[in-house]
Amino acid sequence: MKTMSVCNATTLMLALSLCEVSSADETPKAPDKMPQVITAAPSSSLISSAGAQITASNDGSSASIKIGKETSTLTDETAQFSTWNLSAEAPIGKTDSPHRLFSVDGFENATAIGVSYMRFQTGVSPGNLSKLTEYCNKMRSAAEKSVSLPPGTDAKKLECTATNFAKYLSSDLYQEARASMPGPTPGGVLWGAALKYGRQNSTFYDATTLSKNEVHNNPWSASLYAGWNPSSVALPQFYVLKVTRKQDYKDLDQSVRCPALATSTTIACVTGSIGMPKSQASTLFGLEGRILIGSSVGISPSVTRDKNVHKTTIDFPVYLLANKDSALSGGFGVSWDSQDKKTTLGLFVGAPFNVWPF
Repeated sequence: MKTMSVCNATTLMLALSLCEVSSADETPKAPDKMPQVITAAPSSSLISSAGAQITASNDGSSASIKIGKETSTLTDETAQFSTWNLSAEAPIGKTDSPHRLFSVDGFENATAIGVSYMRFQTGVSPGNLSKLTEYCNKMRSAAEKSVSLPPGTDAKKLECTATNFAKYLSSDLYQEARASMPGPTPGGVLWGAALKYGRQNSTFYDATTLSKNEVHNNPWSASLYAGWNPSSVALPQFYVLKVTRKQDYKDLDQSVRCPALATSTTIACVTGSIGMPKSQASTLFGLEGRILIGSSVGISPSVTRDKNVHKTTIDFPVYLLANKDSALSGGFGVSWDSQDKKTTLGLFVGAPFNVWPF
């Protein structure tokens, strides 16, 4: 029987990966990773792959790191992926009321550690290798005539991946080609939970004596989330609902305060937060959508509602994904909230990696 290699797919449009098979009846091997559209996000995000990242904005800067361990199993009916992550984040310098881009469970001016677990499950298809061969040939023929073919690329040697099918075939042919692929099918669901615990050091002045004081607080957050990876779409997409309960501490706005006039002609005024940080409990409801455009660009608009203070926050990051030619990922984002009517612009750069210390 004729065999065909379909390995080394770096990005699958809503499928997970293709593995080498020796016959149409052979059960494909378990893929290594979740769909890229789920994990390809800034590492400071609640749902993302492992990596290190620095974020800078007009509202402050921060650094974050995440390490994770992913396991996968494949049965005749389902493909399941489980991931444990450990994370840490810290502000770079201290600013007044910073907004943490891409991080709904982030804290103000606090160093934090976190742990999270997520599970993704989708179906399995045996595929149709004869049909897959047919669509491979059609894709390569279309690529030879396409202006999208990179210079110097031999169309006859293009890999039969969903990315190439989507790039060079019509929408109808792409859907048919994708249905012929063996292995995990698109259209899975995800659920998960996350905990984060921090330490925040705050300096403030007593409102009566204007003496300088320091206090240590421990903000925390707990999150639950569920997501859906739709199948009947041309571009890889992922949608997630999130609920977060958070206890945070907000430094009071800085101001200038002078003591009451005395007999001395010298007055020593102070500048800083007058009064202790304000404790604030929040329940956040969020909706986020992720879309991959090609194999290297993604967008991830999100809306978060804080029901305690009646504030709505809109984030819109655009990110460039790392590939075999570049170990770095990066992008930019814009954020707006309804309370301060303030727009925050930010840049981030990071390096994805796979590390597990034990």
